[in-house]
Amino acid sequence: MVAQVTEHWNQFAKVRQDLFGFIDVVVLGKQVIGIQTTSGDHVANRIEKIRQLDKARAWLDAGGKILVHGWRKLANKRWECREIDITRDVLDGAEYEG
Repeated sequence: MVAQVTEHWNQFAKVRQDLFGFIDVVVLGKQVIGIQTTSGDHVANRIEKIRQLDKARAWLDAGGKILVHGWRKLANKRWECREIDITRDVLDGAEYEG
């Protein structure tokens, strides 16, 4: 498996830009996975953003997988990742688990 960060800083616009507007990391393995990474408090916002993008539907139609990783720091100072699988049903408004 191979992973690559795709998010980059656009110095001219002074904003961070994701691949296709929602992918921070691409993982190549048995399946191509696009990961949106965020803080635990912003998972719902990121999922709503992804729901609005035709490119997210195209990614799934092409056989890719979309995951949202929501990170939070625990009391013991360790990090925990909440992972949500963004399926076609989730894009269409279904509740998500994770």
